[in-house]
Amino acid sequence: MTKPPLILISPSIEAEGVEFSDRSISLSEAYQRAVAAAGGLPLTMPMGDSRQLVAECVRQADGILITGGDDIGPSSTKTASRPGSAKPSTRRPTAVNATCAN
Repeated sequence: MTKPPLILISPSIEAEGVEFSDRSISLSEAYQRAVAAAGGLPLTMPMGDSRQLVAECVRQADGILITGGDDIGPSSTKTASRPGSAKPSTRRPTAVNATCAN
């Protein structure tokens, strides 16, 4: 039996005080069900300030699913901003920067 691919899924980050006194994450179960239905092993990506932790998770993963949500700044993907783009999120850069850097 072959090993299923490990797929990291990026959650949304909720502001302090919404449910807990610190930042928290949320993720629709539909993403995990879809990855599992496709034969993958879903794992929620850790969020926080540790670029090294996220980068190591990315290195270990076979794939990454970056879910919808706040816009990602063009500097994270080394591209130019487009006219009319929404203001990028300041809450997702650690995961995205670590992901794009590898």
